[in-house]
Amino acid sequence: MNASQERIPVEPAVITWAHISAGYRETDIAAERLSVSDATLRSWESGEKQPTIKQLRTMTRVYHRPLAVLLLPESPKDFDPISDFRTMTPGHPRQWSPALTASVQRAES
Repeated sequence: MNASQERIPVEPAVITWAHISAGYRETDIAAERLSVSDATLRSWESGEKQPTIKQLRTMTRVYHRPLAVLLLPESPKDFDPISDFRTMTPGHPRQWSPALTASVQRAES
């Protein structure tokens, strides 16, 4: 097996967390951005299959998350690269678009 085809053990909950926390609420849109099928992304998120290192690197670019975070044993509880000090409606979750999330992250780095 080619090294780029080797499967990397990733906690399924971390993949799901990365996709949602990056602003991709719909799995099919996240899968399209990752250039994989919806079924492939769902199989990673269910633990049925594991991504390759190349696919993980694509996730880091698309989800704007460090590779080390994707390899954590569980999804981060307090990882929030975006600080927003505007007043929000209490109990109303922040739902930024993936493009806005990425733009704010670029501005902060």
